Amino acid sequence: MYSRFYNPLPVLKDFLKYYIIFDTYIEDFSQLVQCTIPNYCPFLILTISDKAPTFVFEDHIVPDVTEHIGGQIYSPIYMAKPGNFRVVVVLFQANGAYHLFGTPQSEILNQFVTLQDLLDKKSSNLRQKIHDCKTNNNEIIRELNSFFLGFLKNSDIRKSYIDHVLSQITKKKDHFKIEIFCNDLNINPRSLRRDFRRQVGMPPKVFIRMLRLNMLHKYLLHYKNISIHDLVYQLGYFDQSHLINDFKKYAHYAPGLFTCNDIVKHFIRADSYYDKLPA
Repeated sequence: MYSRFYNPLPVLKDFLKYYIIFDTYIEDFSQLVQCTIPNYCPFLILTISDKAPTFVFEDHIVPDVTEHIGGQIYSPIYMAKPGNFRVVVVLFQANGAYHLFGTPQSEILNQFVTLQDLLDKKSSNLRQKIHDCKTNNNEIIRELNSFFLGFLKNSDIRKSYIDHVLSQITKKKDHFKIEIFCNDLNINPRSLRRDFRRQVGMPPKVFIRMLRLNMLHKYLLHYKNISIHDLVYQLGYFDQSHLINDFKKYAHYAPGLFTCNDIVKHFIRADSYYDKLPA
């Protein structure tokens, strides 16, 4: 599996985190490969190879993922169809898709929807344009930037107090307290939770758990010899059991397996999970 990361244009950084181009090969697969643990951001997947992968999460099977938006998904995503695929992933900021497209993110929670169903005519044949330059990564990034710039030109995008909430959560992480924040700004907590779900897709407390889970995942990915005990303190978990149980709940395997096995990027073998899928 080969992956390469690209930054969007600076003017798009408030809405997009980065672009990733993946090339996966049939040798990467042993029936099923885990693509990612649950993220705290929506994402767009564009398949620019002739064949498209099938994704699996929980009991949902999404065949032939070619041009799909994934909302906030609480489970790891598996690629269940072996093959040679070339895939472009756009990772949004937590409420970036809401700002650009105007779609309440709570409506696509734990779902994949096609870009055409979400945007209708505004999808503008994006996949076809990318497919036409599929071997030229720079041209692909140029087409993506152009596509998203179109939404900035045609929309009155304004920041809201939820952007400030997200900024504070990112800075304080598990030490962020909704009640204290609401008291300081004289905001009704119920209104904050409602607006947060509309823009981000999940409740603030779940968002904080996902943010911390992804931080843990990055530590395990990049620091092979790091101590789980040290991460308990560093990431603000109550104790080691809390960290392990949280990781197992959302990643479907124990963090110890992550540190002991030779894992390439975000992909791991997941043969044992394959037998649990619906026929």
